[in-house]
Amino acid sequence: MKRRLKIGAVIGVLASVITILIGLGILPPRARSHAPGDGTSNPAIAESQAAEMPRFKNAAAVRAGDRRGSQADPAPVAHQERLLDDSAPPVTGYWQFNGGKVTIAGKLFEGYGTLGADPNFATFDIRGWDRFACAIGITDDCEPNVTSDVAVEIDGQVIMQQRLRTGQDPVPVDLPLVGHQTLTVRNVRTVYANGVPYATDPIYLAFADPRLTKGEDTAEGATARGTR
Repeated sequence: MKRRLKIGAVIGVLASVITILIGLGILPPRARSHAPGDGTSNPAIAESQAAEMPRFKNAAAVRAGDRRGSQADPAPVAHQERLLDDSAPPVTGYWQFNGGKVTIAGKLFEGYGTLGADPNFATFDIRGWDRFACAIGITDDCEPNVTSDVAVEIDGQVIMQQRLRTGQDPVPVDLPLVGHQTLTVRNVRTVYANGVPYATDPIYLAFADPRLTKGEDTAEGATARGTR
């Protein structure tokens, strides 16, 4: 008899603990199962208890759902451009932008940049931009048989170097910039028809329609936009 009383007391204590834990929200409430026709089934109570169950979903499952949501593709960034004109001066070097027209091998451009004689380069801050595009060439008003060596550098490393000649088609440039800091355009050397080299004489070297871009873009490049 005493043993039964002890077992009953233990069961009572456990029931009280479970009731307290349910009240604190630590344990979910458990819907009662009633056999059909036992006189105790109440559909309204069962429906209410089922509605409360989602509040006690496993926290790990909730966190996993949040992680899945965070991996969704980000919204596309609208296309943006910055023309390297007087509103976007270089951080060092010399750069002069002319908004007028210029022809390179008979191709007409509107807007172009030129370098100085000393220094013969210009360095731009490109952080936050995706691409740089322009068309490089010697203008048609230059005397014949002139060559000019031009270089484009990203973070101090030469990405492209090209020898240009009078009458040569403009060279299209389209470079990725993501993750980089600086862009430098440089006139390495110009040689005139008489064979005399001028290390810093980029008077006739033009960077036509020079632009920084980011975000979604059309299929046309900067060279296509600049030519007429």
